[in-house]
Amino acid sequence: MSRRIFAAFLALTMVTLIGLCIPLGFRIAAHDRRIFCLRIMADTDVYAGQVEGALRRTPAPDPGAGSLSTALLPHPMRDTTGGRTGAPDTVELYDRTGRLVAGSGRPTEVSVLELREVVRDEQRLRYPISVSGGRFVAAAPVRGAAGVLGVVVVGRSDAPLRAETRSRWAMIAIGGGVVALGALVAALALTRWVARPLRRVEQAVQALGQGRLATRARTVRGPSEVRALAGAFDEMAARIESLVHGQRTLLGDVSHQLRTPLAAMRLRLELLAQDVDGPVAGEVNGVLTEVARLARLVDGLLAVARAEHAPAALELVDVASVIEDRVVAWLPAAADAGVELSCDLHPPQAPDVGAGLLALAAPGHLEQILDNLVCNALAASPRGGSVVVGGRSVQPATVRVTVADDGPGMSASEREHALIRYRTAGVARDPASAEVRRADRGGSGLGLTIVATLVAADGGRVRLARSASGGLLAVVELAAGREQAAGTPVPDVSKPAMIFTGS
Repeated sequence: MSRRIFAAFLALTMVTLIGLCIPLGFRIAAHDRRIFCLRIMADTDVYAGQVEGALRRTPAPDPGAGSLSTALLPHPMRDTTGGRTGAPDTVELYDRTGRLVAGSGRPTEVSVLELREVVRDEQRLRYPISVSGGRFVAAAPVRGAAGVLGVVVVGRSDAPLRAETRSRWAMIAIGGGVVALGALVAALALTRWVARPLRRVEQAVQALGQGRLATRARTVRGPSEVRALAGAFDEMAARIESLVHGQRTLLGDVSHQLRTPLAAMRLRLELLAQDVDGPVAGEVNGVLTEVARLARLVDGLLAVARAEHAPAALELVDVASVIEDRVVAWLPAAADAGVELSCDLHPPQAPDVGAGLLALAAPGHLEQILDNLVCNALAASPRGGSVVVGGRSVQPATVRVTVADDGPGMSASEREHALIRYRTAGVARDPASAEVRRADRGGSGLGLTIVATLVAADGGRVRLARSASGGLLAVVELAAGREQAAGTPVPDVSKPAMIFTGS
């Protein structure tokens, strides 16, 4: 928009300048030409008056026959148009028959017919056109006691006129350039005055869309309409922030409050299961299973609420150490499920990266991410299968953490919807028959959602792909960190690098 405003303002200014300066230049040039013609005609009358004065001082015995002589030729003058002194005038004296009596300078090449017309009409011959290559010519009759005795012809170079015209065009061009430069500065100022607050509102909208709910435009300058728009946006953002925080607080409070009655219910049911047998015991065990599932759902809701709260400060985390700890913690569960759990670590080889795999993450986030991914992988893998937790540095600024299993995997559509809350893959071993179904018929449907939320809070990304064995491969990428002792600044995590395996 700023470019369009700038272009429109500048185009309007240029059109206005061209529409004013060019006609003005032509009018001034025509005026100077007219003044030049009037000056040469007035000087021609002066030359004719000088010849007539000389004739009166030296009367000829026969004025009609040879009274004009070379001695009567006036001294040529120089034109001073626009303060510029031009070349001497060409002055020629003709008798009434058109015969050249005397002349100075380059001939004017006036025809005999034109001279006889001056003699007959007894008036000046005016030439508003240039003749003989850049000269203006004018003629005036010389009168004596017996009538017109001859004609004075004056030729004057138009070089001073052309120089004056060029000077005026240059002045107009300079003036137009100064005005255009002023218009350019004014257009830039106007564009910034209008576009800067709009750009700030646009950036605030983008930041709000990215989840930074505390973003405000706070535009205090610019047009009143833009200030009103910024104020309306700030009110909307404040209301959205209040609603979202209220929803998160409510979700966290409800989840936290439900944990106590669920624990008490589970304890009572476990005590009841010890005192009953037969069909009643089966029903109690079924209720215990549902209560355990409900407890996992509540824990998941609480984890999501905490993860979506204000982002925690990022710290340097030893990825290799966390992976080894979580693998050791999940080994008993993997043994019960008959699944082999192992880790595959590839620390960076570059000496300037630091010892080990270091990434930027909030405290405890990577542990929760691995716990959810390993839990899902163990649940999906068949007995005798394997789950591999990997970690490596794929770029100087990126650390990749992977969890691969030997389960049925997911189709492309299932992987696309797997990060949606309360949705989980089916338990069928044939990937073609797997379906996305509600969490109340299987898992909680929040494990991958928690992973995605925590990774996004750490400035990273998570993707799902097909593993080499046909199962599911979860790829988490975080911004790499470096040893603080090395004196290297912490990298920017606003734009983390992303490399993931496709299916």
